Amino acid sequence: ASSNDEQVSDEERQQWEELLARPLAEHDDIHRGQLSNGLRYTILQNAVPPNRFEAHLEIHAGSVDEREDEQGIAHLVEHPPMSCSKKRERLLGTGARSNAYTDFHHTVFHVHSPVKSQDGSQMLPQVLEALDDIAFHPAFLSTRIEKERRAVLAEAQMMNTIEYRVDCQLLQQLHWENALGQRFPIGLEKQIKGWQGDMLRKFHERWYFPANATLYLVGNFQESTEEAIALIEKAFGKEPIAREKSETANEEGAIKRRHAVRPPVAHAFGCPLDGLDVPEAPAVTCCFNRRSCWLQGSTVAPEAEPFIFQHPLLQQFSLSLFQKIPVRTVTTTEDLRRVFISRVLLSVLQFRVNARYVEDAPCFISIDFDHSDSGREGCAVSTLTITSEAHDWDNAIRVALEEVRHLFTH
Repeated sequence: ASSNDEQVSDEERQQWEELLARPLAEHDDIHRGQLSNGLRYTILQNAVPPNRFEAHLEIHAGSVDEREDEQGIAHLVEHPPMSCSKKRERLLGTGARSNAYTDFHHTVFHVHSPVKSQDGSQMLPQVLEALDDIAFHPAFLSTRIEKERRAVLAEAQMMNTIEYRVDCQLLQQLHWENALGQRFPIGLEKQIKGWQGDMLRKFHERWYFPANATLYLVGNFQESTEEAIALIEKAFGKEPIAREKSETANEEGAIKRRHAVRPPVAHAFGCPLDGLDVPEAPAVTCCFNRRSCWLQGSTVAPEAEPFIFQHPLLQQFSLSLFQKIPVRTVTTTEDLRRVFISRVLLSVLQFRVNARYVEDAPCFISIDFDHSDSGREGCAVSTLTITSEAHDWDNAIRVALEEVRHLFTH
């Protein structure tokens, strides 16, 4: 009997290992493709919400792609194409909504539209033509640039809160070794005020081309996937293959390609990567602030000195601890299991902290634990954030450390 039990146990163990190694299935209805000019597209038919769809055109260029004298230009370049596009204007009154945003790594133009207009015509062809017009046929008119410059500067003023300043300080410390800590999408006011149309056109020419763009089409559109592909080809296929400028008049320049690596920054991580199932990380090749550049060629950060930020508008104490590691892929059941276990552990920790908060006169306002993959920053970040009244800072830290130790012990 014992032998049989052991045999069964071995079989179960093997089945369990096979289950964990099983690749996660992709959605059956997702269709990916690429046009001859390099533009990539992803299509997903989705019935919810009914009779509506979304089209997002992502240009793979953002604030980290800006040069020293271009801080904020990716955001400003986003504005005139939206406001000047005649084809976008034709979407007005159809029930469609369109907008755009710029982040560290990309600029995205998006349209949320009903499947049919009020006259019963299909909206998908019109939406795709509008996105092509916005991204690849902008009119950088001087009057429009001035109007959008004022809008961007007003947006910068509106964002300039104490919370935003704290966020900037945190990002500068977290990403001290790359452009993420220096190239904030909103940019520098002094530079934004000085650019003329040629600067905007040069940035657009450098980054806005089909091979550096991806179209995402999701929703309840009536066309079949094959018909949607044909419409994408009709709207974007006419754009030529982009080429680098040739050094000689008689030769064609090399074909321009999208970033070979996304995101285009190197990170210094908080621990050695040996034994971690992660993609190979690029080594740091430059430094952006006061830390020594002896780190060049490494992927591991040196020990960090504490950084203190003080401001008269800050009325509470806050301590933030960060650790960066590469994003770990989730392609198997084992990967998914790891994610669930991590979430359960963090939830237990947060539940214990919340239970202590309901005590009489807690010594902290909040203690938050998190570990998440940040597509925005191209890394995974573990964080411990402690907030308290200024006079209770030491007790708040004591509680946080006690709970972390308890979790580690058990």
